[in-house]
Amino acid sequence: MSKEGSPQMAKAAPVLSSFASLFMHADTVDVALMALGLVGAIGDGMSMPVMLTIMSHVYNDICRQRP
Repeated sequence: MSKEGSPQMAKAAPVLSSFASLFMHADTVDVALMALGLVGAIGDGMSMPVMLTIMSHVYNDICRQRP
């Protein structure tokens, strides 16, 4: 006897929810921590390109000073 046809084994359809419903139960501390995390992630992502840009200018200035 096959269990594939039984109604107990049928999978339920996934429930789609909006993006805003993820934050429905967040209080002010949660929102503040998420905002702080967002700022930190942006800063972390920008640190390497900014460092490489500054160092490339420093290296170019050092090489131009040599005769």
